Order: sequence, then C-alpha cells, then structure tokens
Amino acid sequence: MIKKIFITSFILFSIFSFSQDKKVNGYSGATKYNSNKKTFKGTVSGKIIDETTKENLAYTNVSLTNLKTNKIVEGTVTEERGKFNFNDVVTGKYKISISFIGYTTKELEFELTGSKPDYNFKRILLTPSSNKIAEIEINEEKAIYENKIDKIVYNPENDINQSADDATDVLRKAPLLSVDLDGNVSLRGSKNIKFLINGKTSAFFSSDAATALQMIPADQIKSVEVITSPGAKYDGEGDAGIVNIITKKKIIDGYKGTISGSFGTRVNRQSLNLMLGKGRFGLSAKGGVHYSWPRIGITDYERKDWDALEDTNTLLRNGETYSQWIGYRGGIDMFYDLNAFQSITSSLSFSGRDKFNDD
Repeated sequence: MIKKIFITSFILFSIFSFSQDKKVNGYSGATKYNSNKKTFKGTVSGKIIDETTKENLAYTNVSLTNLKTNKIVEGTVTEERGKFNFNDVVTGKYKISISFIGYTTKELEFELTGSKPDYNFKRILLTPSSNKIAEIEINEEKAIYENKIDKIVYNPENDINQSADDATDVLRKAPLLSVDLDGNVSLRGSKNIKFLINGKTSAFFSSDAATALQMIPADQIKSVEVITSPGAKYDGEGDAGIVNIITKKKIIDGYKGTISGSFGTRVNRQSLNLMLGKGRFGLSAKGGVHYSWPRIGITDYERKDWDALEDTNTLLRNGETYSQWIGYRGGIDMFYDLNAFQSITSSLSFSGRDKFNDD
C-alpha cells in the first residue's frame, strides 16, 4: 500500500513540474519546438501607449524587420487596446518599428534565441512629435498602413512581402479583415460588408462578392480602404463597414472570365462567370448548373397465399425505376456610370430545378 502511494505522488509531481511556464525578463514559454529539425518559432508582443496621457494607441503601425536580411518580415496595426502580436517568428535578431501620425517613430532591437524564443515588450511609450517646422520631413513614399480620421488604408504596392494573384489575396493582409477558405470576407467577424470600386457601388458585387474579388487582378489594386464607421453618404449600407478598393486604372476595360467545376459521388457542379466593360458601361454574367448522377432502383416482390384446401397462390412482381435531377441558376448585372458619383444599375436572375423519373 505504501509503494502505491509513493508511485502516485511521484507521477503527480512530475506532471506538475513539466507543466510550468517560465517567464524570465519578459519571455514566456509559449513556443513551438521541433526536436528533429532543431528550429524554434516564438511570439513577439507588446502594447503601445501615449507617453504623455498614458492612453492606449489603437491602429498604430508596427512592422517587424529581420536585421540579417534587412527586410520587413511582417506588419500589423494595434487593436483597440493598443496591443500587437506576431506569431510563428523564427529565432534571430529583429527590429520593430512603431509609427503613428503625430508621434515620433520608435525602433527597438531584440533577439529571439532557442532558449528564449518569445519576447514581450510589455509597454512601449510613444512620444508626441513637436510642431517645429525644421523637424518635418517630407517623404513621398506611402507607408504600408495609414491611419486616417475615418478609415484605415492598406497600400499593397509598398508591401514587399505581398504575393497575391487577385483581390482576395490582397484583402487577407488588409487590417481588420479576414478571409475564409471560400473567399468570403468578414470585418470584425461580420460578413455584412459593402464593397466599392474607386468609391462607387459596382454591380459586380451585387450577388457573389467572393467570385467578384477573384476576378480583380492583384497588380491592378493601388490601395484598400477599410471604413468601420460609414458616413451618411453611404446610405447606412454595410452594418459592419465598407471596403473600398482603389485601382490603378479602370479594371473592366476588356473582359475577364472564370470557369469552375466539381464532380462528386452524388452531385456535380459547373459554373461560368464573365465580366465585360467598355468606358462607362459594364456587364457581368454568371451561370451554374448542378445535377445528380442517374439513380436506378430494382424492386422484386413475391407473395404466397395458402387456403384451407392447401391451395397455393403465388404473386410475383418486379420493376425498375430511373431518376435524376438537375438544377440551374444564372443572372446578368449591368451598370452605366452617369458621372463620378452616380450610376445606373440593373440586375436579372433566375433559378430552377427539374426532376426526371422513368418508372
């Protein structure tokens, strides 16, 4: 009985010992370690605060630079409480740059090692910049992220780590936005977003925003504006906010289309999307069909009856059934720009489903 108690106590002590997280000089134990490849990935975090008022600074630009390659690894903006976080950062020497309108830019160097792969800056104080004209420096190059009174702007042209094929990929790096595997965009968890092209409503987003985003080339996007508090001029559309995509030139001069299809054990799907544009006129057409594989059913029926005279009556019946269904949908969206602020839009859509039986 004494041996059993000793063994149990030893196991409990071992589990408790190995479950402790160590924190030394701002480091925590939330790391990823691969014993085979000997690689470490940790986190870099902190909180940005106004040095004078001690208030949290939301939407502050924070960039992470690898000192060995002198390249920006990742960029982000602080959330409403002034906190920022970089995950899966490989060990090495880095520098973070913190900038915000009206404050002096601050740069801090640090190192992530195998023994201390996590770094928490805790509180970083930003100093308000003075109003002396001599200290004003004009720089024509825009930052990756810009904080403005009514919106946050993402400039993919200045993001050296941006590798995108279409607008969906670009929006994955825009602040406050998230994109799921199907290309659906949400702003702070809500998908009720209004999309604009160069500040105007586009018929291309009237039905399937995910498909429309895939048809906008990434190299034609100049900037993305995320507006969380739309003004009265937007007619209260988009409860979550507005995403305004600014392009380098009119993206629909010409045509662009996509064809997709999938096959399954029960249902098959095919779809076609087409965008046409010339000058002020634009048209988009879409169509799709989904159908089942033919289903064949065979029925065998046998019935036997006996009476008091032991006579037997036998009834045999067999049959074969065939069934299949097909569904279809489509639509056409058109618009004409009257001027820079007004446009006329028109939409037509249809859908249906038919079933075929052969008894």
